[in-house]
Amino acid sequence: MNIAEYREAVKFSQWLSVRNIRHSHIVNEQPNKQRAIAEKRMGKSKGFPDYVVFLPNGVNVAIELKRYDKPAKASKEQIEWLKYLSTRGFQCAVCHGSLEAVNFLKELGYKETQNNAF
Repeated sequence: MNIAEYREAVKFSQWLSVRNIRHSHIVNEQPNKQRAIAEKRMGKSKGFPDYVVFLPNGVNVAIELKRYDKPAKASKEQIEWLKYLSTRGFQCAVCHGSLEAVNFLKELGYKETQNNAF
């Protein structure tokens, strides 16, 4: 993961955490070959989205997060996962930057309240 993408991931995770929105970042980066082999044996799947988010309104979300300043395309495997998860009831998107990811959640019905405002 490059530093720009890392910063966007941290911003997005902090935004979710402050609002007590249940989520998990799926670490799919491969730091080295041995680690990649071990993680594949344990069931890590290439292309799985970066985030799964469970909104308070019952909407389940899968987001592939890309950097905003130099938009990249999702890989074939990432697109396949998003399509599969959408058939399982997840709302899915490729978002370029944390702001786009937040706006996607708002489009899906997430509303700020006094208890969860940033």
